[in-house]
Amino acid sequence: MYRLLFILFTFLCAHNVTAEVFFQNCSNVIQRTSYAPLKDYLENNNKAASSCQRLNNKEFLYTDASFRGNFFYCAKNDSNSLECEPEKQYSYYPSLSIEARFYGKGKKQFVLFTTHRLHRGVSTSSVSAFYFVPKSVSKRGYIIDSFKGAGAFNGLSSDSGKVCSNLGKSSNAIVPEKKFYEILNPKTDKLVIRFNQKIYSCNSEAVATQKLEYVWKNYRFRLLSDLRDYKR
Repeated sequence: MYRLLFILFTFLCAHNVTAEVFFQNCSNVIQRTSYAPLKDYLENNNKAASSCQRLNNKEFLYTDASFRGNFFYCAKNDSNSLECEPEKQYSYYPSLSIEARFYGKGKKQFVLFTTHRLHRGVSTSSVSAFYFVPKSVSKRGYIIDSFKGAGAFNGLSSDSGKVCSNLGKSSNAIVPEKKFYEILNPKTDKLVIRFNQKIYSCNSEAVATQKLEYVWKNYRFRLLSDLRDYKR
C-alpha cells in the first residue's frame, strides 16, 4: 500500500499535475500562499500579469496581454528568489488571451490561447495550446504548442475593409469562420481540434472553405488533415 502511494506521488510530481483550473486570472489567485513567490516578484519588479499558473513550489508561469504579450517562465534561483524570462526570446504573443479550456483522456487539461494584432490595416491572429508533459519530454514539464495555419490574416479592418486590402497580390487572405474552432472527441485518446476558416486568393476570385484538424498524439498536437473546398 505504501509503495503504491509512493509511486503515485512520484508520478504526480514528475508530471507537474495540479487539480486547479489552469491559468486563472491573476487577481483571483495571487493572494494565495502558494503564489507568494510570484506575487513578490511581480510587485518588486512592477510587472503586470494577466493570468497566472503555479507549476510547483519553485516554478511559475504568467502571461502578459500587452501589445508584445508573452508567456513568462519563472524559477527560483540559488538565492531562493524568483527569476522570470520570456518563454521564447524574440517571439511575441500580442494581446494574448484565453480562448477555451478543455480536457483529454484521464482529465488531462488543456488551455487554448489566441493572439490578435492589427498592423497597417492587416489583422492577424494565431492559436496556441498549453498542457503539462513529463519532464522527459520537456525539461520544464509543459509545452506551448502552436497551430500553424490557424488564425486570421486579412484586411477587413483596414480603411477600405476588403479582405485583401493592404495584402500583396500573391497573398492568400484568411478569415476565421464564426464557429472558428471545434473540440472533437473530448476526454478521449482521440482528441482533435478542428479550425474552420476561409482562404481567399488575392490574385483571383478563388475562395476555399478550409477545415484544419490537429490530433493529440505523443504529447503534441499534430496535423491530421487540411481539407479545402474550392469555389468560384
